[in-house]
Amino acid sequence: MELEITQEKENGLFNRKEIQGLISAEVAPRREDVLKILAEKFSVPQETIKIKGIHGKFGLQEFKLEANIYKSKEDKDQLEVKKKKEIEAEKRKEEETTKAEEVKAVSDQPAQDHAPAEATAPEAPEEKPTEETKEEAPAEVKEESKEESKEEIKEESEGKSDQPDQEKSEEKNKEEGREMKEEEKGDPDKEPSEIKEEPKE
Repeated sequence: MELEITQEKENGLFNRKEIQGLISAEVAPRREDVLKILAEKFSVPQETIKIKGIHGKFGLQEFKLEANIYKSKEDKDQLEVKKKKEIEAEKRKEEETTKAEEVKAVSDQPAQDHAPAEATAPEAPEEKPTEETKEEAPAEVKEESKEESKEEIKEESEGKSDQPDQEKSEEKNKEEGREMKEEEKGDPDKEPSEIKEEPKE
């Protein structure tokens, strides 16, 4: 991968160099690789470089580069908007450094760690009975809730068994009413007065 600077402009207002260039490569260059090349070429730390874009054209092995090189990291942080990927990368770096410091601190104090471990050993059995009592209490609550749920299920099933009886009696009443209406309609010889009188009797 080769980098050729086509334009370099000093911007005193923002304390930065604005750079444009061409990169010759067979594959689209990664930002990390371009950062390393720019840092080596201009003898600046990578934290002060902001790559604005790497643009390629179809079928060509040349890529246009736009970047800004700041005088300090603070200047860069004030002026440039951070992308989500950059923020996540910084968080990962911070987490890695804190983990590395923790590992060093633990490895530096191996003798001190053994003595407190022996002192804490008798405390461990005391904690277990308290945990067991906590476990027993929920078991009792579970048993009570199971009994309550069984009672609720029985009540619901009894209520459901009453409902079908009610539905059956309603259906019978409807059928009897239909039969009476059909009988009234079915006899054309009867006069309307006779029909009314029969149900009254």
